Amino acid sequence: LGLTTQLFLGPDGSGSPMHHHMHAFNIIVYGKKSWTLLPPSERVYSKIRMKDWTMRPSHQHAAEYHPESKYECDQEEGDLMFIPNLWAHGVVNHGSTVALALGFSLENNPELLQ
Repeated sequence: LGLTTQLFLGPDGSGSPMHHHMHAFNIIVYGKKSWTLLPPSERVYSKIRMKDWTMRPSHQHAAEYHPESKYECDQEEGDLMFIPNLWAHGVVNHGSTVALALGFSLENNPELLQ
């Protein structure tokens, strides 16, 4: 079916660096995350921790050169976040955080569009 599920457990300050993949829903079971997103035309992969990526302007990445394309938001317990296909995103956990993600491909699952 092309569905993936993930469970995320992380302490304060942890998270994931900028990356992109198929469509995904993310829900916070406990805690809070800050998100940084870039549209597909500006997508990047990075090995730099998001905590450092967002705080050090010396890093050369897409958001430095096109800051108008960067989106930021906070996700709290119970909030559902949808990340479209190929949108780059990275997160920083604020406090201990538990989250679930469901990744899927609309192209491989046309019944989801009905």
